[in-house]
Amino acid sequence: TESQSQTLDHFFKVSQMTGAGVGDLLSQVGRSGPTFRTLGFSVEETASMMGLFEKRGIEAEAVAMGLQRAIGKFTEGGKSARAGFDELVAGIKSATTTEDALAQTTGILSERVALKLVNAIRQGGFEFQAFNAEVKKRSETVRKAAQDTAGFVEMMFLLKHRVTEALDVLVYHRLLLY
Repeated sequence: TESQSQTLDHFFKVSQMTGAGVGDLLSQVGRSGPTFRTLGFSVEETASMMGLFEKRGIEAEAVAMGLQRAIGKFTEGGKSARAGFDELVAGIKSATTTEDALAQTTGILSERVALKLVNAIRQGGFEFQAFNAEVKKRSETVRKAAQDTAGFVEMMFLLKHRVTEALDVLVYHRLLLY
C-alpha cells in the first residue's frame, strides 16, 4: 500500500542520512517499537531515533529496555507515559552536570540504563524532531534508487517481467471468452 511504501522510504532516507542499514533499522524498530509506541512515538519517529542512536553509537536496545521498565514510573500520579517521559528528558536536558542529570533518573531507571539514557539525551539522541523533518524533506525513494542504479540486466529482467504479466492477462482474458 501507499502507507507501507512511504514508511519504507522513510527507513531508506534515515539509512542514507545516518549510515544505519535499513535491515538493522527495521530490526531495531521491531524490537523497540512497542516501548516507543507506548511512549507515543510513531514508527517514523522511532526509526529516526534508532538511526540517530546508531549514528552516535548509542545502544538503542538498552535504552528501550530501560524505558520499558520505567513506563510504570512515568504513569504514576495519573500522567501519561509520554508526559512522564517528556518530564524526565526535560530534567536531564536542563541539568548542568552529568551527575545532576543522573540524579533525575533516581528511582526510575537502573544505574546502567540511566547512564545510557543520559548520554543518549545529552548527545542529542532524542533531538529527532528536526532530524525527522529533514528526512521528510528529502526526495529520494527506494524506487528512485533502484531506477538510478539499474543496469542493463535489471532493465531486461523488468522488461521480461512486464511482458510476462501482459501475456498472463491476455491469456486469462482469452480463456474467459471461450
